[in-house]
Amino acid sequence: MRTIKTIACALALASAFVANNAMAVGSTINNLILNVSGTAQYQNQEGTLVGNTTTKSFNQKTVYTLISNAVANVNDLNALAPVHVPANGYIAFTTAYDGGSYGSGYFYVTNKTGFYFPLSGNDTNGEYYSFIELDSVVFSPDDTYLYFGFEGYYYYPFFGHSSTYNLNSQSGNGSCTAKATAVLYIHDDPYYYNDAENPDNLANSDNENAIEIRGVLTATITYKNFTITKESLSITGTGNFFLDDYDVWGIVSGGSGKIAP
Repeated sequence: MRTIKTIACALALASAFVANNAMAVGSTINNLILNVSGTAQYQNQEGTLVGNTTTKSFNQKTVYTLISNAVANVNDLNALAPVHVPANGYIAFTTAYDGGSYGSGYFYVTNKTGFYFPLSGNDTNGEYYSFIELDSVVFSPDDTYLYFGFEGYYYYPFFGHSSTYNLNSQSGNGSCTAKATAVLYIHDDPYYYNDAENPDNLANSDNENAIEIRGVLTATITYKNFTITKESLSITGTGNFFLDDYDVWGIVSGGSGKIAP
């Protein structure tokens, strides 16, 4: 999975608002915390004439356990070393540039005492890997855009969008609320990413655990002096779900992901 790229809702607004200002809009927002929850439905009984399903709830503890086990059990992937994340850790996100070739913004595991482990990057062979991705593209009314992760050729497959914003041309203060179709993909095979453009990766991978939410992303952004000073992201939707090496294999019947302070 490629990482989320910088939220730059006002980059394109530069032509409208920064004509009289020497600054461009920028962003470096750190330590936005990921929180995922929802329900999944899977087959409990399957027969010729009778079948029934079971509903299972999941939350951020489910996600953290998935990621903890994934990064600790990469022994068969000789270009990645196993990492044991702390029990008191959590998954966060930053829009700061990560130094890679895939844009800005990435998920990582951290805790209050300073532990840090990025959940995407390059392995010792220089190959890109990722355990979590968020993909989306939002177009503003003047044909400018903010983009996340894999936007694809001509922004495929993210065509749906809406955006409202208000930015003062003198102070550079204001806000933006943008919505778009999106994908949040959390999984344990780090070499099968880009679920947005290649959803068959989910089936063809060695994933034993995965949570996929496909739906609508809402980005809420605050600006001061033409700089993003606060932001939050949320996605709601449905998707695919499996845990415990396909013991639980079904659908996300209702999922929510939030990335916020």
